[in-house]
Amino acid sequence: MSRRIIPIVLALSCGLLQAQNQTISSVTSSYTVTLPAGFTGATFSSLSLGVSYPAGLPTSSYITVQRLNADFQGFISAYPNPADAPEAYLSIALQQIMNKYPQITYGSLLATMSGPGTTVPGTTVTIPGSVTGTITVAIGNYSGSLGLPSSQAVAVSYIASTHVITLPSGFTGTAFSTLSLGTFYPTGLSAGSYITTNQLNSDFQKSISAYPTPTDPPEAYLSVALQQILNKYSQIQFGTLSGSINGPGMTLPGTTITVPGPLIGGVAVIIGTPSAALGSLYGLTGNVSIVSSTWTVTLPAAFTSTAFSQLSLGVTYPTGLNPSSYVLATQLNSDFQGFITANSSPSDAPEAFLSSSLQQILNKYSQMTGGTTTGEITGPGTTVPGTTVTIPGPLIGTVEVIIGTYNPGFGLTFLAPLISARSTAMPRLVATH
Repeated sequence: MSRRIIPIVLALSCGLLQAQNQTISSVTSSYTVTLPAGFTGATFSSLSLGVSYPAGLPTSSYITVQRLNADFQGFISAYPNPADAPEAYLSIALQQIMNKYPQITYGSLLATMSGPGTTVPGTTVTIPGSVTGTITVAIGNYSGSLGLPSSQAVAVSYIASTHVITLPSGFTGTAFSTLSLGTFYPTGLSAGSYITTNQLNSDFQKSISAYPTPTDPPEAYLSVALQQILNKYSQIQFGTLSGSINGPGMTLPGTTITVPGPLIGGVAVIIGTPSAALGSLYGLTGNVSIVSSTWTVTLPAAFTSTAFSQLSLGVTYPTGLNPSSYVLATQLNSDFQGFITANSSPSDAPEAFLSSSLQQILNKYSQMTGGTTTGEITGPGTTVPGTTVTIPGPLIGTVEVIIGTYNPGFGLTFLAPLISARSTAMPRLVATH
């Protein structure tokens, strides 16, 4: 699912959750745009402009991609200082487009920065580099573009950036495959108010270096680091910090290309006032301060029920707990297996034993505010001829359990686009044994 579609899906989901009938009549477009020739500011691997109109306008009211790109380039060329943080000139360019075309009810700019690509030896095929950061600018009225009822009419005006960051050298805590820091600003700030990736990375490393016990669960020190960054920069209304943990990678035979191992866990911290950053979208108000962890878990040995290709357990805590209150992945897996063994039969539907096990985990650990269990079922994989590499089969089914206390418009679903900054450059591959 593309990021452009996510707000539409959320709008529909929110209406269903709140038992509201909604009439939607909108036209939404997304186009690749380019920076002007000779521009000396940031280099983006991709840059797209999204615009939404009400349906039924005269033909001439819809703006062609060529005109939008020309306008965008003109506004960027007129910006006086390309050395400024890109949040500054991208937000100004989008606002100027919105000012020029009042028939556009909602606009967005999504910019992606990537590292160097890798050319496959002996071919002209280049695998794109991994994403190192993103910038999203969103301006407009969601009620006008998505047909939300008047009670949910909200004006959205924010800038969201994600930054790949790194742990300090010599850190002996959890080794993350990726670490991403997300920041949400209001539009219209002075250029110097947007914090550079290098500065944010430096602040993060200083906080982690000062943390007294690296062997604590990562939920503890990541939540402390994000809170300290938000304390330092009051212009950041809302922040996220997410880390993923992968299993061992595999080098493709005959090449120097290493495919990352499967995702086995992740931690996400979310702190701030989403209502300020996102305009009380979908009724979300007040402050949020949570830590969410997701870990790969396994069914007990010899349990012969549904064979899941992937099974994960997610749990949510408030921030500020003692480090010992965050439950280790190994303990969660042990609890999960124990509850299934004690209370389930392999002939049970997976919905039954997954939901009962999750409820028992939440009963055992009262510090958890909610949890999820997700199982994926895939068809047969395909082994690449002459190798031990298997491309997983297509997804043919999922089972998901969600238990906890969540705002119906926010919930776990809304967290996903905020905390996820990963990009897949090639199909996920696994080694057969």
